[in-house]
Amino acid sequence: MMPAINKMIDRIAEPITRSHPFQRLYGITFLGILSPHYSHLPNHPFPSRKPGATSDTSFDQTRADHSLGVAELVLHFCEAARLPKPTTADAVAWALLHDIATWPLSHTSEAAFASITSTTHKVLRRKMVMGDSSVPAQFRLNDRIRETGADPGRVLSLFDKIRKPEDPDLGTLHSFIHSAITPDTLEGIHRSRRALGMAWSSPREVLNSLQVDLIDTMVVERRSRPVLKFLREKRDVYDNYINRPHAIRFESCWSNAIRTSFRSVSLSESLELTEDEVVKKVTDSGLPPFRSIDRYKEPRKYVLNEELRNKRKLARDQRIEDLSRIFRSE
Repeated sequence: MMPAINKMIDRIAEPITRSHPFQRLYGITFLGILSPHYSHLPNHPFPSRKPGATSDTSFDQTRADHSLGVAELVLHFCEAARLPKPTTADAVAWALLHDIATWPLSHTSEAAFASITSTTHKVLRRKMVMGDSSVPAQFRLNDRIRETGADPGRVLSLFDKIRKPEDPDLGTLHSFIHSAITPDTLEGIHRSRRALGMAWSSPREVLNSLQVDLIDTMVVERRSRPVLKFLREKRDVYDNYINRPHAIRFESCWSNAIRTSFRSVSLSESLELTEDEVVKKVTDSGLPPFRSIDRYKEPRKYVLNEELRNKRKLARDQRIEDLSRIFRSE
């Protein structure tokens, strides 16, 4: 039985949520091999919890659950910003499709399968969205996207971090989804903190700190504490868990093992693999020793500007585009 879906999301985007490419995301663990779901594996970096920790290991869940959570945040944003229905349809499609090209074990396997199949998840996602003939027919989503009232080209434009769409409504949405408080990260950090036993706050509180000013620019208004709190929570997740040296080594060993164990699979075969198949084959073969970092991107350290480190609020009417200047990666 398919897990419950927000009725509003399902009404807008049922052709996507019921599609094979989206349904397969229910079998892909959100945190990959770093998930508490795999904490029983030898040498796992997070095998136990600190005394008194309130971990909710079930909350890690899947890339489908995460994508639905992102879609709910985006829908809430569109309603608050009073964006028109066509833009809202594009927004929900963007949310549901942002992880559509994810392989089993999420980011853990991304570098390996990208190398094996000679493609990246971004290129694969673009081809799936546009219905490119080089992608297996069951993974082409252009017609499904149109059925929702969204446009594949407009949805694709929302993935471009550099070029802001000329359409003003799409531009407002683009500013939000590529800011330091992108709904992808808002939902993902919330999900990660709950699963890893860290204190967590509601992403909705961050969204409720936003408003559109008189020149249609999205700004953080006077209730800015949730925004600053979220930025610190993101920093702490990466510092204390995802980019901990042991986690980097462990995930790199798994990536290396996947690269070796599945070196001859095709693109179609790689997308149809289950996590159980991947984990079993790697554990049966054994993990190789750590040699070098093998991840989908280099480990990053997130830093708040010095003047904000002891502050509880941001300056009033802070443009969301400018948040990346006060919270940056190194």
